[in-house]
Order: sequence, then C-alpha cells, then structure tokens
Amino acid sequence: MKPFVIALLCCLLYQFANAQNNGIAVQGIARNSGKTALVSKNLTFTFTLKNPGGTTIYNETATIMTDAFGVFSHIIGTGNATTDPFDEIMFHHEKLSLVISVEIDGVTTEISNSPFQYSPYAKAADNGVPTGSILPFIGTTAPAGWVLCNGQSLTSVAGAAPLIALLGNNNAPDLRGMFLRGTGNSPVNGQSGPSLKGTQADGFENHLHGVGTLDVPNNSGDHTHSTNFGQDYAYSDGDDGTDLRYGSGYSDGSTNKTTNAGGGHDHSITGSTALTGGLAETRPVSYGINYIIKL
Repeated sequence: MKPFVIALLCCLLYQFANAQNNGIAVQGIARNSGKTALVSKNLTFTFTLKNPGGTTIYNETATIMTDAFGVFSHIIGTGNATTDPFDEIMFHHEKLSLVISVEIDGVTTEISNSPFQYSPYAKAADNGVPTGSILPFIGTTAPAGWVLCNGQSLTSVAGAAPLIALLGNNNAPDLRGMFLRGTGNSPVNGQSGPSLKGTQADGFENHLHGVGTLDVPNNSGDHTHSTNFGQDYAYSDGDDGTDLRYGSGYSDGSTNKTTNAGGGHDHSITGSTALTGGLAETRPVSYGINYIIKL
C-alpha cells in the first residue's frame, strides 16, 4: 500500500444545466493516511457518472494540483472526456451517481460513490420546463434535452420515452412553415383553433366585394340612351292606324330620339375581378425560426 491516500474528501456539487461552460463543481482536501494535507501535489482524478443500472454514461480524467492547504477544485465537464460530451447528459430523466477515483503514485483508489441530490433551487426548476414544452429557437441543432419539431423519429433518441408517451406516437411534431395556435374556442371571436396535437388548414374569412356606380356630375347618376333611325320606318300617331306616315325620320322630322333620363333600370355585370397580391397564402410579416420540443 502506498503511503499517500485520500483520507477526506468534501464535495460541494452544483449543477448548471443547459448553459455555456456548464459543469459540476467539485472541491475537496487531499490528506495522507496520517491525515496530513498533501500540499502542492499533482493528483490524477477520474470522474464517472453512472445511471441507476450502473452503466457509465460519462467519464473524464483530470490532473489537478492541490494548493498550500491540500485543497483541490475542479469543474466536471472540463476534463478529458472519454465518452460522449458532458452537455448530452440527461440529468432530468435519471437519478445519476458520481464516482470519483484518484491515482497517487500509480495506485488508483475509489474515494466516493454517491447519487446526486437536489438542491432546493434545482428541485424547483425540475418543474420549470416540463416534457412537451415547445419553444422558438434560432439554432439548427437542438440543445441537450430538446429535439427539433421537424417530424423526426424519436425511437432512437435517448431519453425520449416520456415525450413519445405524451405525443402518442414515435415522431416529433412537424412544425416547419407553421404557426402555433391555442386549441379550443376563442373567448374574443368564438372561433375554434385546431384540436390538441392536430392541425388546421389555412383559410380566409368570408367577405363581400362592393361594386360602385358611376357618378355623372349634376345628374345624380341618371343618363340617357339615344336611338338613330337612318332608314325608312312606319309610324302611327293614332290608335286607329290613321295618319300613317313613312319616311327616314320621326314624325317631327328628327332622326334621333332620347329616352327619359329619369328611367330606372339595371345593368348586368359579368366576369370576375382580377387576382391581386401574387401569393398563394395570406400571412403576416414573419421571422424564420425553428421550433424545439422538450424531451
């Protein structure tokens, strides 16, 4: 047995989830078997995270120098990882354990093996973003604990079982090119949104297009129609057919007659209005984002 061992280790663990340079702060005091502090000494640590079944899900090593009092400090997540990155650990799905080993003069000793415990703030945050929450996201790769809402299969995604159960199928929602709308009836206009986890086709509210009349100045819209007879005609000015005249105009010698300007009548309009807008949909001003959903 080598004379140097870790006799006491005090760990203060803080988890900073989903943040830049996230990690777990570890601090302790290295002592030998006589409880003398190991000062200014390089120690090689191995930090291992295991799931409840004992499977290693993260492992890293780090060489740490103790200070003048034998104290050492380290941020797990910044060492030399031998597994998948620290950012991909699903802390919110499994109760993990931290195993710490140290190598001194060629001998490796396990000095700690205990499950993580909640701090009060972490416990409160556990309900902050529940499984199935959807957020807008301007990245192209979803952060740890989230997946893109692009219809992808979730069967091979680690930690996706709770989301699959909530969705009722194995695929993430496909929200590409879509807007989100609350389900149920609106208390403002009584209109219905899509069913929960359903979609609703695009549409346009019923409306009318008015057709205006031509306003002729000083005539309130009245107008006249003229007829011109430039050929022979038959005309009678009596019910009995007497006084029959023939000629190339009316009986008064004119060739044009005008209808009563005040006569009411209709004009038919056929055809349709021209297309306007040039788009295949009606939409507001938009900004492009991805949607992500919480595992």
